[in-house]
Amino acid sequence: MNSGEPAGPGPLRIRGDAAELETKRARLIARSEARGAGAMVVRRADTLAWLLGGADVLVSRQAGPVVEAVVHATGVEIVTNRIESERLRKEELPDGCNLHAVPWEEPGALRIRSHAIARAASPSGDIVDDGEVDVTDARWPLLDVEVERLRAAGRVTATTLTDVIAGLEPDLSEHAAAGRAIGALRSRGLHVPVVLVAGASRFGSVRHPVPTHAPLGAAALVVVCSEARGLVNSTSRIVQFGVQPGPIAERLAQVLQVESAMLTATRPDARLEDVLGAARTAYTAVGHPEAWRDHHQGGPIGYRPREWLVTPGDQRPLLRGAAYAWNPSLPWAKAEDTFFLSESGLENVTWDDRWPSLMIDGRARADVLRL
Repeated sequence: MNSGEPAGPGPLRIRGDAAELETKRARLIARSEARGAGAMVVRRADTLAWLLGGADVLVSRQAGPVVEAVVHATGVEIVTNRIESERLRKEELPDGCNLHAVPWEEPGALRIRSHAIARAASPSGDIVDDGEVDVTDARWPLLDVEVERLRAAGRVTATTLTDVIAGLEPDLSEHAAAGRAIGALRSRGLHVPVVLVAGASRFGSVRHPVPTHAPLGAAALVVVCSEARGLVNSTSRIVQFGVQPGPIAERLAQVLQVESAMLTATRPDARLEDVLGAARTAYTAVGHPEAWRDHHQGGPIGYRPREWLVTPGDQRPLLRGAAYAWNPSLPWAKAEDTFFLSESGLENVTWDDRWPSLMIDGRARADVLRL
């Protein structure tokens, strides 16, 4: 299979601009002022990516950001070290930021400078940071440009996974399959914060299958969370080679019924607990009443693989302009795609028409790819 998707930057590199920065600055300063503070220091990688239009502020994906941002009443100040300042200015940061470079060799220089800038920018002298104030809700609704980024990244993820999985073989190891997925997605400009693979020996028993040296064997589950310009999408696909091991078809049919109930419940102004309640009812209907306890069922997705996981009693409303990734599962089956919720309903942004599908309550859902 060949998706024809370009390997170059394309829409995956839609850079933030001054208008996006200003909208997000205003959202953050409103939350600061509600706490009596005149400035906010932003240090978390996900909040920085959101604020700065998807700017890549990580060098090591396992270390912290190389910048701090100070948000105040009249602007956004970016503090980084001299190593990163030119790259960020030329390649990453939106127009409208004021950039401050500090010596890389001075311990604590980044934090000292950002704190001083925040103090000077706050009329009251009070400041807060995004570690003490939860600003996750400031991300919604996604702006039009963010939706465009999400769609572009989801499309590339889906088509790339189709291409990769169609080329897998039973004697490949889980590590090798994961490596192919990571390599293909990286070559198209996406980071891969999560990749899970379960071959036939583990598919029926391991819910979070971190790849091993085990061969794929007769079937495999491939799970990917990919990220471009800070926005994450999530997808799961199943492939079968020859004779089907375990009850894959039966279990997938059951999981898709659970997922359909969750998608139907995903509507504006419903509560997150309503979606989980629909899942629990559906699990009972297909004969697995306690299965929802064996793995999380997903939640809102955006600048993290899940902004949070839905749990019983979650009273937060579902929002127009937000994305959701549910992932009901049973041993031998899982369903997962990323859906954007708009005025017109749910849009699957991680879909590739080349993947075999089943129609479930009017929605095309991923079947098993049989090779």
